[in-house]
Amino acid sequence: MRRHSSVLWLMVQRTFGRVMILLVGIIAVQAVLLREAVQKLEFGNYSLEQALDQGHVAGAAGVGLIIMTAMLCMAWEERGHESFGYTLRRLSVSERMIVLWQAVYHGGCYLLMWATQMLGMMALAQWYTQIADPAIVTGQTVFLAFYRHGYLHGLLPMLDVMYWIRNLGLLIALSLSSAYFVYARRRGKTSVELPAMLLLIMIFFGAYVDMAGAEGMVIVFSAVCIALILWRLWREENAYEE
Repeated sequence: MRRHSSVLWLMVQRTFGRVMILLVGIIAVQAVLLREAVQKLEFGNYSLEQALDQGHVAGAAGVGLIIMTAMLCMAWEERGHESFGYTLRRLSVSERMIVLWQAVYHGGCYLLMWATQMLGMMALAQWYTQIADPAIVTGQTVFLAFYRHGYLHGLLPMLDVMYWIRNLGLLIALSLSSAYFVYARRRGKTSVELPAMLLLIMIFFGAYVDMAGAEGMVIVFSAVCIALILWRLWREENAYEE
C-alpha cells in the first residue's frame, strides 16, 4: 500500500499547486468578464442569465478545463534526465495500477474544479444582485438562474437526477481518458478518447435544460468511453506481461 500512496503523492507534488492557482485564476477571469458584461448591458432590461452569456463565463470555464487537462497530462513528460516512467518503475507498481491511480488523482482535480466553479458562480451571482439595477433583481434571481441557465444548471442540477448521472459519467470518463492519454504517450501510442471527451463537454455541458435527450446521449457516450479505455488497458497490459 505504501508504494501506491507514493505514486499518488508523486502526482500531487507535480501538479496540485499549479492546479489550485489555475482554478483561482479562472474565477478571477470570470468575475472580470461578468463585470464587463453588466456594464455593457447597464441601460437595458437584462437578466443574470443574459449577463452570464454576454460575458462568456461558461466559455472561460471551458478554456480553463482544457488548460488544466493539458497541465495534468504534460506534467508526466520527460524533464531533462528525469523520467516519470523510470521513477514509477522504481516503485514496482504495475502500469495498470498507475493509470487507475492517475485517474483517481485527475478525478480529484476535476472535482475541485467543479466545486470552485459552483461556489464561484454562486458568489458571482450574489455579487451581480448587488451591482445590477435593483429593478431587475428579486429574491429568486440566483435560484432561477441556477434552474434555467445551462451552465449553472450543469454545475448544480438540484433535483435533476439525469444531470447528476451525466456529471458522474463525465467525471469518470474524463478522468480515465486523461490518465490513459498519459499511458499511451509513454508507450508511443495515440489516444482519441481524451479529445473526444473534451469536445463532448464543450458542446453539451452548458446545454440548456430543455435540450431534450442531450443528457442521455452524453451518459451513453461516457459509458462507452469508460468501457473502451478499461478494455484497451487490460488487453494491452496483459499482452505486455506475456
